[in-house]
Amino acid sequence: MGDLEEQNKSVVQRFGEAQNNRRLDLLDELVAPDFVRHCQATPWELIRSREDFKRFLQGDWAAVPDGRVSMRILVAEAEHVAVYCTYAGTHTGQ
Repeated sequence: MGDLEEQNKSVVQRFGEAQNNRRLDLLDELVAPDFVRHCQATPWELIRSREDFKRFLQGDWAAVPDGRVSMRILVAEAEHVAVYCTYAGTHTGQ
């Protein structure tokens, strides 16, 4: 695996760590301003920017304060990265 793949995997890992450590500030360097989130678990959530995503995370963290993303499989090929992850936590909010 080359340097590009390792760098790209590192970005994805940092993205997960930013969420798990509640570090919205790190998303400014990891996520494009025009970020679009597609998620089968929450298709009603329309996230069309980095700021939308930050608001979504704040709401999620309020409802699931111990929620964590766990990366199970992380693969990279050229500029593409795929991750299989799980999310677990205790839902205590709305």
